[in-house]
Amino acid sequence: PEFVADLCFSGFIPMSEQVGAHCVLLPKLHSQRCVLLNFAELHVSRKVRKRAGAFHITVDTCFDEVVRGCQAQHGEGCWLHPPLIRAFRALHQPQQPAA
Repeated sequence: PEFVADLCFSGFIPMSEQVGAHCVLLPKLHSQRCVLLNFAELHVSRKVRKRAGAFHITVDTCFDEVVRGCQAQHGEGCWLHPPLIRAFRALHQPQQPAA
């Protein structure tokens, strides 16, 4: 999971492909858009806040539903294979404080 997180923070979208019995990680570089948002530095203009007043945004609440939606959109054999899903799920689990 840590390597997948490092890829995301570096601007890559981690994808995977099934090759025989192995699942291969395929980092895809997206130079035109950010993979992860830094919410502490996110600026939303007054105009956008006013227009968005009817909407409610949540983060990290429907992981499994999002995975199923991606798989449905991209079809059978999509880039979200079980090992990559497990890595993403581990990243979205609440972190326990170190003892």
